[in-house]
Amino acid sequence: MYAVILAGAEGISGTGEMSYKAGLSLGNDTMLGKVIDVVSKIKSVERIVVVGAESLLKEKERKKVWRIIAPSQSFFTNLEQGILSIPGEEEVLVVASDLPLITSQACTDFITQCRSRQADVYYPVIPKELYENAYPGSERTYIKLSDGVYTGGNMVLMKPSFFRRHRRLIRLAINLRKRPWILALRFGFGFWWKFARKSLTINDIEEMFRKKYKFRGATIISNYSELGFDIDSQEDLNWIRFYWAGIRDGWKRELERDEWLM
Repeated sequence: MYAVILAGAEGISGTGEMSYKAGLSLGNDTMLGKVIDVVSKIKSVERIVVVGAESLLKEKERKKVWRIIAPSQSFFTNLEQGILSIPGEEEVLVVASDLPLITSQACTDFITQCRSRQADVYYPVIPKELYENAYPGSERTYIKLSDGVYTGGNMVLMKPSFFRRHRRLIRLAINLRKRPWILALRFGFGFWWKFARKSLTINDIEEMFRKKYKFRGATIISNYSELGFDIDSQEDLNWIRFYWAGIRDGWKRELERDEWLM
């Protein structure tokens, strides 16, 4: 299995730190360095591709990476470059680089669950209650279904052939990932109506893709909330630096901790 780490996203406006979000520091590591270290420990991953600026990688991180691809300004193009750099039809684990709490256990659990199903593409979701208990105050986009409320994880498992066949659909899903109600409408009025009434199930979504687009998609319910926590704003960065990271590392920041809990 190959892993593609996407590290081409621009820096967060207002931080005045880095031109790339992946280079933001968290303690002694960058976010990209953290993800490379975690992914390199996944037993089923043989080679790592990073789509990002080479200057973001320290020497120890370069040694763990098979190929570095210069990024473009387009998320989809970065994904495309990463996927199509993979030789043959090896499975590809695509991982975002802005996952400061990611663990190899979370990734391995996702891959293990994928192995229990036959599908062309696999995507993790995290129950809302579980996520909010783990990271109170963290903002996420949720989808309400009749069998649960979920937020998406920041990785996907697929083969290059799936990406080549469904480029247009993947681009659409990326562009509308923060506006699921518009995305649902693109799949037909009947599908949108069920979505609007919150009567859709996970199985309904998988069946729609199978019938309409002729592929099998598997939704993997993960109990690892760290797959969902990403850095999209200054607020997210503050949250991880001064609240969660502080508590995990045993920093004596009682004043900041109390302020965040108010």
